[in-house]
Amino acid sequence: MIRPIDIRLNAAHPDYPLAEAVTFTGSPSTVLVRGVPPNCGRWAITAVSVAATYPDGSTTTRAAVQSANGVWVATIPATVMSGRTANGLRILADGIDENGEAVTGYVLGVADFAVASLGVTPAPAPGETSWQMLYFDATPATPRKGDVTRIDGDLKFYNGTEWLPFTDLSDYYTADQVDEAIDKLAAYYITYNAAGANFPTRAALLNAQTYYSGGSVRVPTRNDYAVVLADETQEGAEWRYIYAVPAGETVGQWEPQYPIETNDYTALANKPQINGHELSGNKTGANLGLVDASGGRANQLRLLIAATTGSSAGIYALRVKYDGTTFNNKATLEIVKQPAGGASEVIVASIDLPASNGALALTADLPYNLNPITIASSGAATAALADLSTNIIVAAAGVTSITFIFPPRQTGKMRDFFVRLVIQGTTVPTLYFNEPNGGGAVAFDADDDAWADIEPGVNIMMFSDTAE
Repeated sequence: MIRPIDIRLNAAHPDYPLAEAVTFTGSPSTVLVRGVPPNCGRWAITAVSVAATYPDGSTTTRAAVQSANGVWVATIPATVMSGRTANGLRILADGIDENGEAVTGYVLGVADFAVASLGVTPAPAPGETSWQMLYFDATPATPRKGDVTRIDGDLKFYNGTEWLPFTDLSDYYTADQVDEAIDKLAAYYITYNAAGANFPTRAALLNAQTYYSGGSVRVPTRNDYAVVLADETQEGAEWRYIYAVPAGETVGQWEPQYPIETNDYTALANKPQINGHELSGNKTGANLGLVDASGGRANQLRLLIAATTGSSAGIYALRVKYDGTTFNNKATLEIVKQPAGGASEVIVASIDLPASNGALALTADLPYNLNPITIASSGAATAALADLSTNIIVAAAGVTSITFIFPPRQTGKMRDFFVRLVIQGTTVPTLYFNEPNGGGAVAFDADDDAWADIEPGVNIMMFSDTAE
């Protein structure tokens, strides 16, 4: 805490000793010098300083600043040694005389300087019988401004009118000092309009011509802050901005301070979605497109197969149908057909899931067929592939080559050949194919990565062909 020392000069008799100045150890002191005249004789005073000599012999000289009410104020540092120094505090003045010459170090007044330990009476200097005390064991009947005592166990000081808690020293600061301290700490909430709305975007904050606080127009100053609801430079997040003013300047700029978090999920931007439906509120599987409204059929498990010729023409779907109330052992695997011409959907085959023996068995008149091919003999062999079929070729050990026989092309028709080649031997046979237009057999390119990966065991391959 800062201990004030109040000194009043006698302008008519500058050599008259001043009242003794008293402070505490461990505390800096604010020296208030009152009664400084504007002139000394024929020269004008331009500056005032306070020179102190402490009980330990150390010295300091600090410049004083004149406040609005004419009082000169200087702060001298703390000391740790208590005691008393005769003529230890001097008030000095600088100025310009009538000849324009500089005057420095003119002594306006001298006072004894005492430093006391808080609550302890310092020993008088040799030859002294008594001197003024600052701290009182009992509350004085006629206290002086600045006196300190204990009242009901609490340390208090006298401000000239009443006893106040010792921490409240604002009475000893000038109005300018108080205003400066407030300006450094005060922060006002700036809004977009008088109604108190926040700024919708960062651009709205930076380009605003008028700012508001508490419903009134305000020019932003240091530490004022505002909220941007959707900051376009921060991925649309809500951010707090602060008005930053560099030291020594009066005009600043808005700078982002930190993002504003929220515990309200409904207030979040960019909520997650499922199937294009935002996850907000109480949503059912049907709301999110997981299950349709027709008996609880699962849309995401539909597998469509198209057939364009013969009696099987139409669209086929493989799907799982639930009972609409639970997913536990109450489901049916269905193959349904949408016949050509848009007729009603027909269930081709169905089976409950799971089957009692843990296996599934499902047969239906589907356009894709199985074409099993077994090559039991060794040496060269052929395999006639069927269109729109799963061609399962099992080649015994000793088979040295296999020629895939494709059926003749049909103009304008696209053909698909799905092949599952099982090589039972340890050597991979050479693979050939006959040209679909009826030409001779051609070997597959061994440098092609697709054929280089063929190995003993199961190999899966797919051929597509369109004849124009």
